[in-house]
Amino acid sequence: MRTLPLTETSKVTLNGSGNGTCPPIGPTSSGETWNVSLISVQCSTNANEAIANVYLNGLLLGNTTWGSTGDSDSSINQTVGNGQQITATWTGGDVGAVATMSVFGTRTVG
Repeated sequence: MRTLPLTETSKVTLNGSGNGTCPPIGPTSSGETWNVSLISVQCSTNANEAIANVYLNGLLLGNTTWGSTGDSDSSINQTVGNGQQITATWTGGDVGAVATMSVFGTRTVG
């Protein structure tokens, strides 16, 4: 087993209502596990402050009213196995802003 740094991002352009859901990310190789220690969200602009929600397999992990300016949560401490997915949604942000979810921790492969 090898343990490697984990830094993955997923982006979405917010729609005409300032809403969007980034494509889900997660381990895709057999035997791969992510040990997530930090998830952050932000948008490319922040005239309107979006609310961001982060999900693991459809279950809410956390949310923030600082989804545009940027916020992070280091209390996540989730183990994510092959086939599981993390995603984020934004509501009420700037139309056309690029919203980014970043996931950090370690990746175990082997």
